[in-house]
Amino acid sequence: MKTGLLGGLALAVLLASFGTAAGDPALTALRQSDVYVAASVVQDERAAEKRLLVTTNALRHSQRTTKIAIVPGPVGSPSMAAYAKTLRSALRLEGTLVVAASGAPVAVDGPLDAATVTKRLREAHVARIPNTVERAAKAAEVSAVRTDTSGSGATRGLFALLALGLMGGLWAVASGVRRRQAEEREVIQATRTVVTEGVDELGRRVERQSASIGNDTPTSEGLATAAQEYAAAREELNQARSIGELQRLLPRVERGLEATERAGSPGANEMLGRLRAISRKP
Repeated sequence: MKTGLLGGLALAVLLASFGTAAGDPALTALRQSDVYVAASVVQDERAAEKRLLVTTNALRHSQRTTKIAIVPGPVGSPSMAAYAKTLRSALRLEGTLVVAASGAPVAVDGPLDAATVTKRLREAHVARIPNTVERAAKAAEVSAVRTDTSGSGATRGLFALLALGLMGGLWAVASGVRRRQAEEREVIQATRTVVTEGVDELGRRVERQSASIGNDTPTSEGLATAAQEYAAAREELNQARSIGELQRLLPRVERGLEATERAGSPGANEMLGRLRAISRKP
């Protein structure tokens, strides 16, 4: 009777453990991949996955099988450590599992004992890394265990670490390029907005003057010049794609606005000032 009761309790605990992980999307994903990133935790889920795969691929190449999960929190568990243990058990993973969440300590479950893992994480200052993805990657690097201790395995491990550093640097460079491209797009958009407003203002002034012009020859000549500049500026604006093309368009718009003033329509100084301000920017 006692044996049956103990067996039933053990079965209940086991089922509860698997039940906790069964509905977890991290479990489903990690059965197929070495990386899982919850979309609710990071801004760019795909970029984060690629970054973490750089780490897990390098570690796997050095015989240090590791899986990494970025999650909202410890699904169905009282703590991140308990969640990592449950998830690794459900995966039947012999290697190391790293679990991280925004604003929470990284949890590691693997062949190393907890004291050794904690010491390695502390020495690497993992807790000080603010970015959740980078924090998880660093935790994996310092806590994963190499199972192949032969000379050839050590050599592969060295090359893997070198590759890891290189790929991490390339990822940082790529991030910098994307940031500069975004900044350039913002500058182009801001310049296009001002130039478009200038062209629109020139068109309105030409239209108003055309409706009220008399037989004054200088006025007619000024209006004709303004109309020509407006037509050319509108066409060039529609074709402009780069910051250089937009800035080359500025003198034409300025000449057109100045021509409308000479033709007897004052009040273009404010727009001229805005156009000249962006034309002086490097």
